[in-house]
Amino acid sequence: MNRIHFLKAIWSDIILLEQDQSYAMIDTGYESQKEEIILYLKERNIKKLDFIFITHFHRDHYGSLKELLNKFHIDKVYIKAYSGLDGKTADGNIADNDYRKKEMKRYQDLIQEIKNKSQLIEITEQINKITWKNMVLNLYNINNKLQTIFEDQNHPYYHQYKISENYNSCAVLLQYQNKKIYLASDLTDYPNEEKDLTMCNCKIAKKIGHINIYKSAHHGLDNCNSKQTLDILTPDITVTTNTKDYIKNISTYLSNTHSKVFSTENETIIINLDTMEIRAYKN
Repeated sequence: MNRIHFLKAIWSDIILLEQDQSYAMIDTGYESQKEEIILYLKERNIKKLDFIFITHFHRDHYGSLKELLNKFHIDKVYIKAYSGLDGKTADGNIADNDYRKKEMKRYQDLIQEIKNKSQLIEITEQINKITWKNMVLNLYNINNKLQTIFEDQNHPYYHQYKISENYNSCAVLLQYQNKKIYLASDLTDYPNEEKDLTMCNCKIAKKIGHINIYKSAHHGLDNCNSKQTLDILTPDITVTTNTKDYIKNISTYLSNTHSKVFSTENETIIINLDTMEIRAYKN
């Protein structure tokens, strides 16, 4: 069976990939969600993950990784390097030097934990595609925008802490047979005066066109999922990893399509990639 599981979550991403009794994960939610994730995997007799892919270094994406490394055999961990240059915290507040130092310490400790338990693969500009059995993961926004801008003497933000680590989010276009699944991580989409600083969601949408499944950007926030972007993607199924309040604008934008829109507020959404059958699992 070939399926994608969007685990029950609010303001975090936990995505399980299933392919003929092999498994992998994209993002691992908050640390506080580790027991729920472990239970979900054990209920399905999952003992091994071929890889875990961390899209960017925010706690709602890497939080349970350490515990999963301790509980399961994980062949590889893909992670985008953390620069320690955040202008904002994971919660959207202004970041200070103390926050950046603590996050860098967490990152360094986590990298060491990965090296102790698994094969570490850092996402760089040389890695833009991962082939996993019959699936291909195409990677977007793979270069480190924060590092580039911070070191660019000609940029107005040279040596300034202005930008959120969300702008470093690595988006994934998963292709399986003739299906396209777009996982937009926490990419922004028209971030006002900062729109030149990131590979925004709309730019990627123009490259990939119509998709079958869309994991909405940044948990369904309106400034990350514009009407223009959704008009290009026209997804058949949209999943928002947040409360139902955050699917209202997306549902409105997609009202002229046949897209089905779901929230992971109270349930896990499981989609069979062969039949496109959708199951809501109240775990």
